[in-house]
Amino acid sequence: KALVLVGNGGNNKSVYSDIVRHVCGEENYSSAMVSDLSSPVSRALLEGKLVNTSDETPRGALFDNSNFKALTSGAPVLIKKLYKGEFNATIRAKIIMNCNEMPMSADKSEGGLRRLLIIRFNKKFTDENIVDKHLKTKITSKELPGVCNLFIDAYKKMCLRGSFTDSENVRE
Repeated sequence: KALVLVGNGGNNKSVYSDIVRHVCGEENYSSAMVSDLSSPVSRALLEGKLVNTSDETPRGALFDNSNFKALTSGAPVLIKKLYKGEFNATIRAKIIMNCNEMPMSADKSEGGLRRLLIIRFNKKFTDENIVDKHLKTKITSKELPGVCNLFIDAYKKMCLRGSFTDSENVRE
């Protein structure tokens, strides 16, 4: 699955992605744009990483999604490191995309849609009285172990269920 965070600005999608990057650690994430993953050189950036976060994913990012489907299913993909040859690798990095609107795809099949875990960020934080401009810093400096424990607990629950939680909102 790829996590697709959808919503207009001011809703903390980027705060969520920043916290995921902090939990993973700098050496364990990449930030290749999803639209660039058609390139073997860009795919090489994901090798050995836990997660790839892509901020500001453009609407047409998944239009040609054959490489995206291979990446999300764990199939081997061709990668190329600069000044080295091409080779096949199985990329394990989970993909997180921040989008203002759902990306378009030519693939409308069940297999294509099944790879997306769509989370809508509907709340907009614009009122100066409730906007916390230091939220990311507060969480990453004081709450990161607790956030990591929440991630681990959620993962354990998912493993027991055998799948992600099914949600009417996500299906829509």
